[in-house]
Amino acid sequence: MHGYPTVYLLLGLWVPFCLVAFATMRPQQAALFALLGGVLILPERRGFDISGLPALGKLELSSLGALLGCLVFQTRELIRGRAGAGLEVVLLLAIPFSLATALTNRDPTGGAHYWFPGLRPYDAAGIIFRDLLLLGVPFVLGRTLFRTPESLRLLLKGLIAAALAYSVLVLWEARMSPQLNQYLYGFGQHSFKQTRRFGGWRPMVFMAHGLALSVFLCAAMMAAIGAYRAKLKILRMPAGSVAVYLAVVLLLCRSLASIVYGAVAAPLLLVARPRIAGLAAAGIGMVVLTYPVLRSIDVFPTQTLIDSAASVNELRANSLQTRFDYEDTLLDRARNRIWFGWGGFGRSRYTDDSARALVSDGYWILRLGEQGAAGLGLYFVLVLVPIFQAWRAIPRCPNRNDASLLATLSLILAIQALDTIPNALFNHIPLLMAGAVSGLAVTLPRQARKPKKVVESDAGSEPPSVPPPSAPTLLELAKGKTRGANRRSGGLR
Repeated sequence: MHGYPTVYLLLGLWVPFCLVAFATMRPQQAALFALLGGVLILPERRGFDISGLPALGKLELSSLGALLGCLVFQTRELIRGRAGAGLEVVLLLAIPFSLATALTNRDPTGGAHYWFPGLRPYDAAGIIFRDLLLLGVPFVLGRTLFRTPESLRLLLKGLIAAALAYSVLVLWEARMSPQLNQYLYGFGQHSFKQTRRFGGWRPMVFMAHGLALSVFLCAAMMAAIGAYRAKLKILRMPAGSVAVYLAVVLLLCRSLASIVYGAVAAPLLLVARPRIAGLAAAGIGMVVLTYPVLRSIDVFPTQTLIDSAASVNELRANSLQTRFDYEDTLLDRARNRIWFGWGGFGRSRYTDDSARALVSDGYWILRLGEQGAAGLGLYFVLVLVPIFQAWRAIPRCPNRNDASLLATLSLILAIQALDTIPNALFNHIPLLMAGAVSGLAVTLPRQARKPKKVVESDAGSEPPSVPPPSAPTLLELAKGKTRGANRRSGGLR
């Protein structure tokens, strides 16, 4: 075991903490504590290796704690949200897909510098278990717990409040260098060489990378702008002031991609109608969906992007060129087993002449190589379909503020999905957002179809107006005369 005792102390106590949270808090607050709090607080690159199971790190333990807490203390919420009846039903396909991955990789693979044994059917259980915890649990909890206008506001406010609290640590690292993980846990979670950017330090705090932190802060800033449009207050502070503050903190993170994301999204959320913001999110979703196809057939304008990056910073252009070169090599490797991939253990990241694993920065190419087109499609369904659901639902929302907040959440999800093209899927926050967007896209338009409740008037107030009686029709008059004649004839008898 590496690091201070605090590493395994916090990891070991997180599931009990989650159980206490679900027993004492509202289910939405407890879910945010378990999932979002786990991402922000727990150490990276450490976990428990249990025989027969994949390693249980911060993401697996936070999902496991949230699942157990919801099953033990909030079963009624899962039933009300019809857990398993939404878009998450596609996760059932993970079982045959994972089995196919294991069965099609039973042969060993190797080269001059490496050797991997073949997979066993047992290895499919590890793939299913990981997908369940990293994709399934956050999505299901997001869809079942955050499905009302009140829970939508709670989700955005929770994201903003977490970013405000975290910003104190971010500002410290931006000034003093990213050392908090070393101080608290006894190790550095990433290469220290990558923390120097644009003449300053790029903070990481306790997250996997500075890029992960900057994407999180970008999402929080966008949420604050959406709250400003909806006239909400954040911790009794004006949402506009909070958004400006988070924008400054984002700039100090010195991550160019996230700054560009925020610069593009902020005007949309400030000025555009909710329908336009939802359309922009759908457009980004289409880019994410088509990028792997365009790269596979070599028609994506990679050189244009490299030239544009070179006009800003030559170092960034070289980094982008390296990423595209690695993608080309990894794509060639993935094409050999395009449908179900090469499986885990790094089998997809070695070529016959490579002495070390190729770097797979983008989550899409990593998932394509490990689980093939089937596994990548499963991920796209969970992350991208909710964006298109929201695009269709926004015009049908009866409340304009609800529509604006749904558009904000949808655009946040689209930006996070877009970031998995050049970068890794650092945590399961995008899956929590995807589940919430999917559930809200179904429930918010139905608010208009609910019948209005009749409220009794208070004493002394004016009684409710009663509509005047309508004039009788000829048919009703004829029936009345007939009944009167029958009564008279009955009386003579």
